[in-house]
Amino acid sequence: MLENNVNNNPYKMQFQAMSPQLAGQQQVPMQAVNPELLKPNVQDSYVANRAKASEDNNPFAVLGVGAAVWYALAQAMDKFNPKCAGDYETSALGKIGGFGDKISTDTYVGRKFETFCNWFKKKFTNLSGKSKIAYTLQNHATRPEWSFAKVPGAGVHGFLASDTEQVFEEFLKPIVNRQRKFSKPYNAYQKLEQYGVSQKYIDDFIKNLAGKTFEEKSLALQMEELKLLGVSNSQAQSIYSSKGMSGLADLAKELKIKKLGFDSLEHYNSLKGKFLDHPDEVMKALEKADKNKIKFSIWRGKSKAGRNLKGRIVDPSEYLNKYKAVLGKGNKTALGRFLPKLSAWFLEGTTNRFAGGKLAVAMQAFIFADMFISTWKAPKGEKGKTLAERFVNDFTYFLAMTAGIIGMHKIGGFKYAGLDKAGVENYRKLLKEFNQNVKDGKLNTKEAYKKASKALNEALGTKNIKNPITKLLQKIGKFINIGNERKLSYRSTSKYNLNFLRKLANGNIIGVPMRIVIPMFIISPFLAKWATKCCHAIFGKPTKSVLDEDKEPEATPSQTAQLPPQLQQPMQAGQNPQTQINTTSTTTSSYNNSQQPMQYSQSNLLNKYRNGSGAFSTTAQNTQSMPAQNNSKPAEPVRTYIPSPVGVQLTNKEDTAPVDDVLRRADLAEQQALQTLKMN
Repeated sequence: MLENNVNNNPYKMQFQAMSPQLAGQQQVPMQAVNPELLKPNVQDSYVANRAKASEDNNPFAVLGVGAAVWYALAQAMDKFNPKCAGDYETSALGKIGGFGDKISTDTYVGRKFETFCNWFKKKFTNLSGKSKIAYTLQNHATRPEWSFAKVPGAGVHGFLASDTEQVFEEFLKPIVNRQRKFSKPYNAYQKLEQYGVSQKYIDDFIKNLAGKTFEEKSLALQMEELKLLGVSNSQAQSIYSSKGMSGLADLAKELKIKKLGFDSLEHYNSLKGKFLDHPDEVMKALEKADKNKIKFSIWRGKSKAGRNLKGRIVDPSEYLNKYKAVLGKGNKTALGRFLPKLSAWFLEGTTNRFAGGKLAVAMQAFIFADMFISTWKAPKGEKGKTLAERFVNDFTYFLAMTAGIIGMHKIGGFKYAGLDKAGVENYRKLLKEFNQNVKDGKLNTKEAYKKASKALNEALGTKNIKNPITKLLQKIGKFINIGNERKLSYRSTSKYNLNFLRKLANGNIIGVPMRIVIPMFIISPFLAKWATKCCHAIFGKPTKSVLDEDKEPEATPSQTAQLPPQLQQPMQAGQNPQTQINTTSTTTSSYNNSQQPMQYSQSNLLNKYRNGSGAFSTTAQNTQSMPAQNNSKPAEPVRTYIPSPVGVQLTNKEDTAPVDDVLRRADLAEQQALQTLKMN
């Protein structure tokens, strides 16, 4: 009966259910715990966080609010951007910079700030004359070669240079697109507004072409553009007679080039694709542009809604003033130069419209939509906190991307720690010549290639570095810059060569991924996290914070109900978690070693009751009576259960009075037998 009671013990039955190996059954996964709760969360990138932030929002609500924000941002910047045109001093950006100049010259605090900025600049310049580290940080940085890093790495200047070149290219395109055959004819006619004509002028011109063929419309449109560019009708007819429509298009492009302020088509082509590297020449061209007679019309059609969502018209002076603001060339004082730059960064980071078209606004609009919806859903009293936190977090990611790329290439500049400015330019010139010689086949032997490569390495000036710390930084700079500004690999002329493998090994397999991971997944999240924490210190932390989105979700009551009872109970105050785990492991190990239910002999029961205990329990005496175990322990099976922190406790709640009476009589009989034996 006792053995039957032990086997029917509820704790033993629970262990058998949780560990089929112990019960001799086939192993099956445990069903009591939700495996999703045990899964580690590794998606901590910006994109994953933004997706998590929006996953609870209604997609239709996000779409609707996003479209509204898109339209609002586009229209707001359509009002602001024209105010940046005209003379710099009277433009919006010039007024912001002028305000900074006035504070720096007319107020005590402003003069002190200007003095401090000049002192700091002078001190750092003096330090760079004594320290190669300071000199390198001030004067050297590697140049990203991939456009993905080039544009954001230059910040607002990069976005502005890219947009300026795009606008110029749109302006220089032929007004008659022979391939599309006026798939959107009104857009082509609308290009005439670039030359200062009114909308009524364009509408009347279109009416006069009613009923004409495509060829007749094309010729009339091209002739009208040349007329607005200053070409007489007779001259245009003469060119058309000799060279056709292509001759008219070429003449129009040459005239447009001069309207943009470039000397010739060759001058423009020498800068094409390199606006970011030559800002001074771009600004000179914009200074000479015919600002009063031309504008840039981009994607402007007949539909007013279409114009508002994607079309724009831009004055060349607007881009010139933006260049002055972004590069700090429009004002005299430090504060005067800083405020227009700050305005440019803020507007680009919040609208994508300071230096770009309206399609880019759509991406920013949906981020704002998520921010507004999250703010609306926030509890009462936390709406301001939520709005401030989301805004700071998103804006910091925009800044952090540029900061990460700039910082990474500043560290990469330690590759040139042994050189001055002239030495770096000389090295880059030699590198260009080396690579061209490889392409031309002039280094087609290993000896010639190694000799030229050695000379190029010596031009890096590594021998000029004596300080061990600077040497270490130089090696770090070379590693970060791997695959960028690199020497071309050796090209064998043998029929059976390994040129493919050499090119592969010398490519950007390591460099590009590394230079993507560092700013996007290391620097940006780090800066955004601490900027958000600073926001919390000022405005307070909302209950649902963006910093909590990459944490494991807490178990819901329904999920908690699925867990075993012992895991649902909270840990007692003062209890050490490790102690609880060790206790669980020890209990489970003891149970596994037995591999069978505990058996109790009659002699142990007699000894138990002779000691005067009235309740059955597991003691050392009981343990000694268990069957002997093999000392060589087999390998423990893989467990798929969660052991209980409470050891197996066997209880006996049955009435033991009859058993006690029988045992007492047995004791008396035994004593009488012993006395009889002694007497004999």
